[in-house]
Amino acid sequence: MGDLDKIRARIRRLRKMTTANGCTEAEAAQAADIAMKLMGKHGFGACDSKR
Repeated sequence: MGDLDKIRARIRRLRKMTTANGCTEAEAAQAADIAMKLMGKHGFGACDSKR
C-alpha cells in the first residue's frame, strides 16, 4: 500500500467517526476537522478519499 493509499484509508476511517456510529459530538467534530485538514494538505477532494 502506497503512502497516498494509507492517507486515503485514514481519511475514510476518520469520516466514519460520526455520532451515528457511536462517537461523541466532540469526537466526530475532531475527526471531521482532521480529515478536512488531511484532504487539504494532500489536495484531495471528497471523491478522492473514497477510492
